[in-house]
Amino acid sequence: MGEIENNTVVVKKFGGTSLNDIGCLKHAAQLVQEAQLRGEQPLVVVSAMGGVTNQLVQWAENCCVLNMDATKSELDTVITSGEQVTSGLMALALQDLGCRAASFLGWQLPILTDEVYRNAEIVSINTLPLQNYMATGGIPVVAGFQGITKLGRISSLGRGGSDTTAVALSALLKARLCQIFTDVDGVYNADPACIQDAQKFDRISYEDMTTFSRHGAKILHDKALQWARRYKVPIQVLSTFAPENPGTYVCEFVSGNAKGIAHKGVLCWKVPGLSRIKAEQLLQVLQNQLISVWGWQRNGSMTTFFTEMSAKNNVQQYVLPTVSILPHTMFTMIGVSFDDVPKQNQQDLRRMGVEYIFRSVNSISYVVQEQATMKILSVLHKMVQT
Repeated sequence: MGEIENNTVVVKKFGGTSLNDIGCLKHAAQLVQEAQLRGEQPLVVVSAMGGVTNQLVQWAENCCVLNMDATKSELDTVITSGEQVTSGLMALALQDLGCRAASFLGWQLPILTDEVYRNAEIVSINTLPLQNYMATGGIPVVAGFQGITKLGRISSLGRGGSDTTAVALSALLKARLCQIFTDVDGVYNADPACIQDAQKFDRISYEDMTTFSRHGAKILHDKALQWARRYKVPIQVLSTFAPENPGTYVCEFVSGNAKGIAHKGVLCWKVPGLSRIKAEQLLQVLQNQLISVWGWQRNGSMTTFFTEMSAKNNVQQYVLPTVSILPHTMFTMIGVSFDDVPKQNQQDLRRMGVEYIFRSVNSISYVVQEQATMKILSVLHKMVQT
C-alpha cells in the first residue's frame, strides 16, 4: 500500500443545502480543488442534492401505503440512492477541473453496519481502498448516509447520516480536520434565519454541541458527535458560500458553557382510557423500541406525552386509533437553569401560549402549539442574552 501523510488529510462533507443544483455542486468541487492545490489531501463526503431524499421517501411511501415498517430494508435501498448520484456527479465535476477523482459507495469499501434499517450504526469501515487511492494523488468522493449489513443489504444511517460518515472516516483515518460545509457560516446561539442578532460561536465543545443538536440545532447530529467525542475529531463548521470565514470549531474543551436557544417540532400524544398499569406498560414498550419520550403525565384516564416528529409511525403501532396527535414546537434555553429565570418572565411565557415546561440541570424546554413560535423564540433569545 502506498503511504500518505495523515496530517494532510482533510475530510470535507457537503450537505444538501450546499448541493442544491449543479452550479452549487461545481462550486463545491472548486473548493476541493483549491484545497488540494494548497497541499491538503482532500477526502469528500456528500449528501444527496437538496430535496432529493424527501422526494425519494415520498415515492417509496406512495408505493407501499400499508406497512412501511415492514419494508424498511427496501426503503433504505431507495433513499440512499441520492448519495450515489451525488458522489458520481462530484467525481465528474472534479475530473472536469483536472483532478483525479473517483466515487466510493458504502458497499464498495465496505461501511459495515448493524441491521437497524433507517437508523443503522456503523460497525466498521474498511478504509484501505481510500488510503490506496489517496496515496496515488486521487480524491475519493464517498457517498454519505449509507452502509451495508453483514447480510449484504443496503442500510441508511438515519438523520444526519452523512455527518456520521464524515466524522467516522475522519476518526479512522486520523484526519487533521473534518470540515462540515453548510449554508451558514458556523454554529450560532439561535437560528440566524429566525433571529437577526444571533451570535456565532468561535469554538464550542462536543458536549455543548451535542446539547444543541438534541434540542433541534441542525448543524451537526448526535451520532456524528458521538464519534467525534470518542476519537477527539477536530471539526470545523463553515459556509460553502463564504469559505474564507473560519466558522466554528467544535472541539473537546472550551472554557465556560455555551448559552443559547434551540427549537424543534415535536408531537403531543393524548391517549384516552388507559389505566395506570396500561400507561406504564405503554411507556415501557416505547422505551424498549428506543423511542425518546418526555413530559409523560396522567390526568384521570388521559395519558399525555411527547415524542420526536419522526417517531409518529412507530408510536401509532402501540396506541388506540382514538389517540389525539398534535404538532407542537419545543424551545429549549441551553446553559440556563429554571431558577435563573425571573417569575415574571415565566408568567409572561404562559400568557404567550406555553403549555408545558420541562427542566433539566442546565436547560429549560418550553412547549407551545405551532402558531405561537416566532414571538416566543425572540423573547427567549433576549432572556439568554441578559
